[in-house]
Amino acid sequence: MKNIKVYPLAANFEDLMRLILACGSANPVEQIVWMDKERFEKHLQEEKKIRTEQQKELLNLLAHEVN
Repeated sequence: MKNIKVYPLAANFEDLMRLILACGSANPVEQIVWMDKERFEKHLQEEKKIRTEQQKELLNLLAHEVN
């Protein structure tokens, strides 16, 4: 079996959902481990520009359910 590394991104499922909400999608969450702060903030801005209406609706639903 290969030695596979897993990066802990959240303490629990609720924290993970809040992180996804803060980032706007799971993509930035997956990228955060290898980006510096400047690159990550730029990535967040780029992700926000391409967010679809369906993604926005789902984020609103998720926010309602988590809160």
